[in-house]
Amino acid sequence: TFQIKRLAHAVKESTLNSLIMELLLWLLDERVPLMDDGSQLLKALNVLMLKIL
Repeated sequence: TFQIKRLAHAVKESTLNSLIMELLLWLLDERVPLMDDGSQLLKALNVLMLKIL
């Protein structure tokens, strides 16, 4: 969940959809685990996605 409710309500739905789509693309990208610290990046992306949902 968003920490700051007022800010969460100010975000346009189209912006939120774009962000979610971008996060999903990163999470599904097979190259990410191959990066240096790729597993850490995946964990961070997952946490961010959960906070948004």
